[in-house]
Amino acid sequence: MSIVCPRPARPLQPLPSRVPPDLLTSTRARIELEDLVAASPTVKRFFELLFAPDAPVSARAMARALGVHPSTLNSRFFRAKLPSAKRYIAWARLIRVAVALENPARSGCGVAMQLRFSSGQHLVRHLREQLGLGIPAFRARYTGAQFAQRFRDELVVPYRVTLERLSLAPRATIGRPTAGARRAPSTLAA
Repeated sequence: MSIVCPRPARPLQPLPSRVPPDLLTSTRARIELEDLVAASPTVKRFFELLFAPDAPVSARAMARALGVHPSTLNSRFFRAKLPSAKRYIAWARLIRVAVALENPARSGCGVAMQLRFSSGQHLVRHLREQLGLGIPAFRARYTGAQFAQRFRDELVVPYRVTLERLSLAPRATIGRPTAGARRAPSTLAA
């Protein structure tokens, strides 16, 4: 089934600020204060960015916000045997989708455009890849609070110890020569 979303003629109105930021802020606070008390500042920053109003929507954007290379971010999650950073980002986006779809008047296309999906089809693909659900089934099954709880239950609580040991800080390059320093000095005399 193909969903065609007309491009809005005027800028979209922001989602009601009362519900999403409160839910997102309370979810982040609960993770930081209950689940990841001993986590490093960089891991806490990762979760802060996940639930920020202008949250990164890709692993590349998240890596940029954390000041690390995208492959470094991905490899640290992989080596720690955690779900991928991409999955954390995708599921944090799905919390926002669930909140937006709580309003029965909101269409899938409207939600997709509001939450920076490229199209309604992109949102449908995202839901199918992550959960195997379409928009109507997702809407019927989850509220924002329910999906936020699932996020914690599946991506935070089982990995609590590993997340508390994880560091996402950029590594120093002390002791490794830069590309310019490895070149042989010029033998031409002036």
